[in-house]
Amino acid sequence: MHAPLYEQVLPRKLLRVLAVTCLALSIAFGILGIFSPQRFENDIARFMVCLLISTLLAVFFFIFYPEKLQMNLPLMIGSTLRLAGPIVLWVGVLLLLLQYAPSSEAGRLFEVIRDGKPGGMYLGDHSTTFFTAEDGTEPKQWLVGAQDNPRTLYGIYVVFPRNVQRLDGKLHHDGWLVPIEVTLTREGTEVIDVSTAKERTTR
Repeated sequence: MHAPLYEQVLPRKLLRVLAVTCLALSIAFGILGIFSPQRFENDIARFMVCLLISTLLAVFFFIFYPEKLQMNLPLMIGSTLRLAGPIVLWVGVLLLLLQYAPSSEAGRLFEVIRDGKPGGMYLGDHSTTFFTAEDGTEPKQWLVGAQDNPRTLYGIYVVFPRNVQRLDGKLHHDGWLVPIEVTLTREGTEVIDVSTAKERTTR
């Protein structure tokens, strides 16, 4: 029985060093992702670190256990395909990391606009203008004044809780008849359009 191609090209001692290095790097990146998730706040960065960890582990097991891993994938791809070898670990670890890799608490500034221009709302304080999530809670948030007129509201800085990518809720303002529904995301649009808000008339 012929030895695997990688054993024919590289000496076993070097393969062991490569395997141990891959294992150590995968553990290091895993610890970094757990205890410092703000380094991978961007979705693409989180995907790439998960891909890197799963690849490093696959290389480690490919060297020491090339044929001892098997897995059926009927739920993932809708067939009875059976995988064997390190690809099993690569797929399994990647899916697991993508599912549970933590994202950090992170804030984002949302500019308030009306008809494509600055909203023109007075700044006030937290009791004047505030955002509430669907469950009625208020995430951490601060009102930001415009540079040319500190009494005018430029936007709202909202902090997303850990592992929350999207906040659906309502924006409240003292001068409106009713709050308006808004959706805030970690990525995507950076504005809150208040064009649909109906002002309270005074008599």
